[in-house]
Amino acid sequence: GAEESRRRSRPDAMNVVKGQGSRGKGKEVLGVLFFLVLFTFHLTPYTLHLCAWAASEEVAALTQQAARTKNPEEALALLQRAIELAPEQPFTHFNYARVLFTKGHAVLETGKKEDGRAIFREVEKELLSALRLAKNEPVPSQRAQLKSQCSFLLGDVNFFVFVNKEKSKGYYQEALWYDPQHPGALEARKRYGESLERKAP
Repeated sequence: GAEESRRRSRPDAMNVVKGQGSRGKGKEVLGVLFFLVLFTFHLTPYTLHLCAWAASEEVAALTQQAARTKNPEEALALLQRAIELAPEQPFTHFNYARVLFTKGHAVLETGKKEDGRAIFREVEKELLSALRLAKNEPVPSQRAQLKSQCSFLLGDVNFFVFVNKEKSKGYYQEALWYDPQHPGALEARKRYGESLERKAP
């Protein structure tokens, strides 16, 4: 019904970041990847996730501020402060990585390949931090979704940006381990064939 349509058009924080994969080769693949990820992230205004288990009022306020601003640099500064206040909360790192992703994309679009890759190294670092800290998320379903999404995004960053297909394959396999129905990881399977199966991390 109407409520279901609204829910799908503005999904919750974890569903928002379940990006689809992409088909094609070369620059077309990269362009489709970033279009899909940015469309899925819907980052203007930012859709950020706040985990209630350890969110102080200040962390909540910073996250909400970052979600409202249309300035990526301001959002990053706010989320960096949230990380400083709650360094063990996985979603502070996850949110930072998501906004940083848009910055890296913008830099790559200007043709500054090395600068863009440097930003994506930071994206990779923050996603790995979120993955490592996911154990602190007490809700099993949220924890599994977070791990699956981090693994999927790490797979896409390594496949499309760093062009490391073997490393990306491992991340896609982990994404499917945590969520066998992850749409982006299932799409990635088409690039590898049946060799890409669920695999425990």
